[in-house]
Amino acid sequence: MSFSIAHACPRALALILLFAAALPARASFLPSAGSTQHGWISLPADKEGRVTGLYHFPAMLDPGVARAGPRLASAPTHLAASEDRLLIVIDEVASPPLTLLTTSNKAGSFAQAPVQRRVQSISVRPGVAPGYFEYRPLNRAPETLPSLPIWGRLEGVALASSAPIALLAPSTASPNPAPARPGDRALLVLHNQQWIELPLPDDLLPGVRTRLLADGPRLSIAQESAGDRLRVWSADASELRGRPTQPPPPLTWTSEDLATLAEADLYMLAAGQVVAVDVDTPGEVRFWLLRTAGAHALESTRGVSGDRAIFPVGERLYTVWKPTGSDPRLQVGVISALTGAALYSGPVGADPIVSGRELHTLALMLGFVLLTIMIFALRPDAAQRQAASIPEGWSLAGPGVRSLAVLIDLVPGLVIGAVVFKVRPGDMLSAAMLSPDTLMSDVAAFLTAIGITILHSAGSEMLAGRTLGKWIMGLRVVSIDGKRPSLWQALARSALKFLCPPLALFVFLDVMSRHPADVLTGSAVIRRAPEPRPGTPPQDPPQPGGG
Repeated sequence: MSFSIAHACPRALALILLFAAALPARASFLPSAGSTQHGWISLPADKEGRVTGLYHFPAMLDPGVARAGPRLASAPTHLAASEDRLLIVIDEVASPPLTLLTTSNKAGSFAQAPVQRRVQSISVRPGVAPGYFEYRPLNRAPETLPSLPIWGRLEGVALASSAPIALLAPSTASPNPAPARPGDRALLVLHNQQWIELPLPDDLLPGVRTRLLADGPRLSIAQESAGDRLRVWSADASELRGRPTQPPPPLTWTSEDLATLAEADLYMLAAGQVVAVDVDTPGEVRFWLLRTAGAHALESTRGVSGDRAIFPVGERLYTVWKPTGSDPRLQVGVISALTGAALYSGPVGADPIVSGRELHTLALMLGFVLLTIMIFALRPDAAQRQAASIPEGWSLAGPGVRSLAVLIDLVPGLVIGAVVFKVRPGDMLSAAMLSPDTLMSDVAAFLTAIGITILHSAGSEMLAGRTLGKWIMGLRVVSIDGKRPSLWQALARSALKFLCPPLALFVFLDVMSRHPADVLTGSAVIRRAPEPRPGTPPQDPPQPGGG
């Protein structure tokens, strides 16, 4: 039923809306999905609702702790999750739908049929440390998949073994074309960039609300039957992915009858078990574990108000809601499907972990702070401001040879960072340039390379007066007294060079090719003086200035 009702029967429509206003309003469901490893919900990220933010609830974190995920340009209508993937379905309509009543899924609404069912996908990868995650594609819109057919009603979507699956049912209110077999449901799987129909169980009842469930490779269809029983058909969907040149294999369905309750509004799979949920009790969400012999009550989540999302994450049952009161914080309650106990209830946990960009920026800030300390707190005293004593036969090194030595010194750290974090040198260069596509692993590899370079450079300068690059290029580092630099001089020199790369410009601008680290630490980089030409009187090498 569409907006044509408003033009054809305005008086009848007004009566319907008045009757709806007299009924107690129910909270609506927020699009959500859960799997054995990850849970997801979507919320409007701006006041106009034009941008939607994803909240990520990883199983590896404490109950109730979430991460801020990617943002979407359009609000999703359905989500489905697997171990490492999130499927997003967006129903696009020609104009805003006419909603009769915002309710739970037991009630209905007058809405336009979609003109397109866009399908997108996001992958999640663990980062370089526990609690870090990378969402791909990076800093771009989600991956676009072939759109779903627009006929009928989308009863559910799922990811079984990461294979996208959708269940469509006929809808008399839809003006869109009917299915190939009128009156039948259609179970579709995305195979080789095409939605292909799969066989449904033979004894599936027509015209009865059906739920599509998935848990790892297990794909299930649940349908309420007479006598407070729930029939669940299950199949192994592990072979639906792969073999792009061959059609997907047929599913072998097995069924079982479970006890259920009249209060149940939705069903989900958690830790391989079927769970029923009641959302209609005011201020409470109740859970039951369904068995053949009966339904076993679990702990309830209380204090629930406003719009909510209910989804499983492993053996945890999450209820997330936006309170209707003055508290703007997102609330969450977590129940264990194994023990039935409440694991957490309260505000969604804050994200204490900084992003890769923030970590990189922090490292740069620390470098400039170190530079400030060197200038104002560790300024050379009068003795250090005197000219350095250069050994006979040596002269100050020029900027070109010094730059080559620094590049050689970077090689060991870059190799170790690339091997440990399994990244390419070009990716570490992108991290050094603060590229928006930088991954956490790239940042970690780059910072590891810089740390290793600082340590091995400082150690070798203190012990031998030269680094690997200076040894290859024939250079040495000396203090103002002509000896090898001390530990603090070597550390300060290396830290300033590699944490503050812009300071290297002074080597090219200074008439004596001095780096600020040389001036601040009272040291100099020298090389063997060239042999004088025959007939040319030897000249004394230039001495570095003070300061």
